[in-house]
Amino acid sequence: MYKELVTLLRTKYDKAPLVMAAADALEELARRDARWEEVVKTALNFIPCWVSVFDHLPEEGEDVLCRLRNDAGEVYATVGCYSSTFKLWDLDAEWASSRHVTHWMPLPEMP
Repeated sequence: MYKELVTLLRTKYDKAPLVMAAADALEELARRDARWEEVVKTALNFIPCWVSVFDHLPEEGEDVLCRLRNDAGEVYATVGCYSSTFKLWDLDAEWASSRHVTHWMPLPEMP
């Protein structure tokens, strides 16, 4: 499982030296002690990651953070949910197609 986390860190955050150092440290810890496998499994659940709408869509009606690009090319983010019935995104009482929503990310749990 730690290999998945290290791969995720190295591919998604390859431009961040601090994250690369964390990936190196995780690999070293996992080599030293198998108990770190459980720690890494838990950590994987807390790392937010943008998901392309071409790779996977969220569950029906699940509120997620959406990354959009409008017709003018401007990029912004808002909360919305996907309707598989209509094949559209419900964004603040407006509907948008997947050509406008490019990525989504699960929302963190409420405090």
